[in-house]
Amino acid sequence: MVVMLTGEPDHETAVQAMRLGARDYLIKGKPIREELLLVLERELSSQRLGREVQHFRQEKSQKFSREFRPRAEPAMQAVYTIVEQVAQSDSTSVLIEGESGTGKELIAHWIHELSGRRDKRCWR
Repeated sequence: MVVMLTGEPDHETAVQAMRLGARDYLIKGKPIREELLLVLERELSSQRLGREVQHFRQEKSQKFSREFRPRAEPAMQAVYTIVEQVAQSDSTSVLIEGESGTGKELIAHWIHELSGRRDKRCWR
């Protein structure tokens, strides 16, 4: 984590520092101890939340894998083949149609889990 500390407050320098990855921009001469502690607390909180999100995504993926058991019927095997093809596509939109209770949401989750976007935010 980078926090820029300067004695010459300048808006352009602050913007450039943030673009280059600085988390915050503090000015010398002010009592910075409290500000620095706030910056550190905010960063630690952000890191903690990031780890929690990663943990819950992994947990969700593992739960989905345990609950989903493909069936061997030829019609379902055709569906699984299509799902795998769709998941490999770079398309961001998929329309899943079917009657109530046929597993549309399960198929949607399966597409998401098999796709390269599985680590990104889901639609919920």
